[in-house]
Amino acid sequence: MNLSLLNYLSECRRRLLYCVAVFSVIFFVLFPFSNTLYHSVARPLLACLPNEGRFIATAVTTPLWVPVKWVLALSLMLSIPFIISQFWLFIAPALYKRERSWFLILLLLSSLLFYLGMLFAYTVVFPLFFQLSVYSTPSQVTLLPEINHYLDFVLQWLFAFGMAFEVPIVIFGLVRSGLVDIQYFIQQRRILIVLFFILAMLLTPPDVMSQIFLAIPLCLLFELGILLAKYLPV
Repeated sequence: MNLSLLNYLSECRRRLLYCVAVFSVIFFVLFPFSNTLYHSVARPLLACLPNEGRFIATAVTTPLWVPVKWVLALSLMLSIPFIISQFWLFIAPALYKRERSWFLILLLLSSLLFYLGMLFAYTVVFPLFFQLSVYSTPSQVTLLPEINHYLDFVLQWLFAFGMAFEVPIVIFGLVRSGLVDIQYFIQQRRILIVLFFILAMLLTPPDVMSQIFLAIPLCLLFELGILLAKYLPV
């Protein structure tokens, strides 16, 4: 094994250790507030439940594990900017000056859009969806959400919307790099819209409302990506 490869692996290991260390620090800082943090993520549904509705737990360990599970996920989300910075520092020496500038901009924008996607899901989509779900519950049915199932649902949606908001960056990067011509996206718009609905079906829980709530933003973000690739100067 030559020296350059050893240096490469050593640098990769060092960056990974930094990421693990930052993730661990964030987790241990947030851990004492795990119950409070879970209540925050549960608030959109709790606000919609009638008569001060509550969640239920179907296993003895669930009330202990679920808040910790949310803190783990939240720690990873908060670590993303640092992880991206370490990725940037790792590959930057191999890029030309012009490539470094654009790559750094794309990394920063992708991180920002990921957070915006999760924020959009939490502040806009969750309240609308939960109100519609509670309103549609038959009168003879009592809605008793289970805390672990609810968290899995929330994490799936947060991740799905975070990834969905990356669509403009993906389109812009593909067009500006010359890998795909912008006319291809324009000509294949109808097919891509159908694919967005299929993607929404795969990323969200198996119900029509969830798919529509994700597919429509995907279509709008696709159009935004075309506009950015067409008009944003290089």
